[in-house]
Amino acid sequence: MMEFQTSMQEFNQILIGIVGTVIGGILGYLIRVLIEHRLAIDRIKENIKITEFNKAVASIRAVFAPSLSILYLARKHGSTHEAPNVDKHLRDAILEQSSAPINQFKN
Repeated sequence: MMEFQTSMQEFNQILIGIVGTVIGGILGYLIRVLIEHRLAIDRIKENIKITEFNKAVASIRAVFAPSLSILYLARKHGSTHEAPNVDKHLRDAILEQSSAPINQFKN
């Protein structure tokens, strides 16, 4: 009888160990899935913010493209003869064109 009780106790300990291991594995898997899901949601939100920022920057860049091309030509011209009037262009074009996109970018 004593022999049966010890073998039954050993069996119970083995069974408890196996059940504990299975439950721990399942809980670990569920926690990993929840963490990955949360990180995926954060990544999606970050990608949306980056896309919005890139669109705003592209609109500002599009406004300044003509002005930047004039500045590039003036810098690469090489001589002062027939060089573009950069000062006048800066005053007229950039200041007029920049107010709307910058206000849009701020909002």
